[in-house]
Amino acid sequence: MKITTLPFAGSVLPKDINDKTVVVIDVLRATSTMITALMHGAKQIIPVVDIKNAFDLKKQFSPGEVLLCGERDARIIPGFDLGNSPLEYTIEKVHGKTLIISTTNGTKTIGAVGQTKELLLASFINAGAIAKQFQNQQEMVLFCSGTNGYFSIDDAFCAGYIASRIEKTTAIEACDLTRTLILAWENSIEQYSSIIKNCFHGKYLISKGFEQDVDYCLQINLTEMIPGYDPRSQSISILHQATY
Repeated sequence: MKITTLPFAGSVLPKDINDKTVVVIDVLRATSTMITALMHGAKQIIPVVDIKNAFDLKKQFSPGEVLLCGERDARIIPGFDLGNSPLEYTIEKVHGKTLIISTTNGTKTIGAVGQTKELLLASFINAGAIAKQFQNQQEMVLFCSGTNGYFSIDDAFCAGYIASRIEKTTAIEACDLTRTLILAWENSIEQYSSIIKNCFHGKYLISKGFEQDVDYCLQINLTEMIPGYDPRSQSISILHQATY
């Protein structure tokens, strides 16, 4: 199995992802939040890049059917219903709802992905399910969102964890970055949480009062659910349930 890792959103080229299984990772916090929303019964998630597009899209739905969700610089967008804290996305708030989400990093990464075989979402909370479900693929691309256009340790460690899990059961052909991240993860397992809390993005969120979010997002394997993007409906829903 060939595993390629892309370090941040701006690093993608069409040849890197065309007709391949692509896994978008944004641990802090977009993919963690989207996975949590679907765990708690959200009907579907529509990712958008622009705030204006989110408001315009909401007008196409019936009153009460949609929640506007997202952030800029870690704070809820004015006029939106929810921010980007996974702890906000309770069953009481999101069950049965369509969520229109716009975030600083994650939705931009999803929007940067073109023609793929399959587009999936991962975070630590479902990383083991990703590794199990797709260990027999011919090729996979782990697409880290990064932070503000730069490499981010949180996403990188998650990619390293997924690749490491796959390699325990399947022979892999790893690009140099994938191999580096496997080694980084395997040598940091005992202290990965403290490392991420002290990386740029971790420290930034903690400084804004979101340490509980960081703690939540760093939990490993809370769910076996794997969300994916449907280009026809331009929405994200549950596509797979990993079997062990």
